[in-house]
Amino acid sequence: MTRELRARLDALRSSERFEHFPAVLAFQSIADATVSTSALIRGLFERLPAGPSELVLYDINRVSKIESLLHSDPRSRIEAMLRHQAPSFSVRFFTNEDETSPRLAMTHWRAETGELTTTAIDREWPTGLYSLSHVALAFPIDDPLYGRDADTRGQDDPIHLSTLALRGERNILRIPASDMLRLRWNPFHEDLVERLIEFTSAH
Repeated sequence: MTRELRARLDALRSSERFEHFPAVLAFQSIADATVSTSALIRGLFERLPAGPSELVLYDINRVSKIESLLHSDPRSRIEAMLRHQAPSFSVRFFTNEDETSPRLAMTHWRAETGELTTTAIDREWPTGLYSLSHVALAFPIDDPLYGRDADTRGQDDPIHLSTLALRGERNILRIPASDMLRLRWNPFHEDLVERLIEFTSAH
C-alpha cells in the first residue's frame, strides 16, 4: 500500500493537479516501532507540494536517562534529515527543554525558509514514561479503555489496558509481554487537538 501511495504521488507531481493537493498534518513519535519516521518524511512529506503541510514530532523523554538502554537514538538521524536543507514542509519537534527537566520545549522549522525557533511549552512528561507510541497519540488521559485516569465508577470489574501491571511467567497471558509496555494514552493530547483544529481552520 505504501509503495502504491508513493507511485501515485509521484505520478501526480507531474500533473497540473498537484498544486491543488490538500495540506497534510501528521503526528508522529520518533520512537515508533511500527511507523518509520524516516519513511514518513521520505515517502510522504518530501513528495508533497512545498509550503502548507506540517509534521509534528515527539521525542523520547530525555530526562528518564533512557539513552543507555537504547538500541540506537533515532533523534540524530531525524534531525540530520531535516537540517540537510530547508524543509518544504513545516516541522514542530517536542523534546525536553534540557536533560534535567521533564518540561517540554518546541523547536519549529518553518517551511521553505528553514527559520528555526525554540519555545518553552507548559507541558511535561509524566513520571515513568519514556516515549509515546502511535497507539497512544489519539487517546486522552481519561479515555475509558486506554486512559490512565479513566472514570471507573459504576463499572463491574473494569479492565483498563493502560493501567495493567501484571507479574508472572511469560507465555501464559493472551496479551504479549511486549504489549504491556506500550503506552496507550497521550499526555499531550490536548495540544494535539488544539493544533489539529488550528491547522484545519487555516486550510
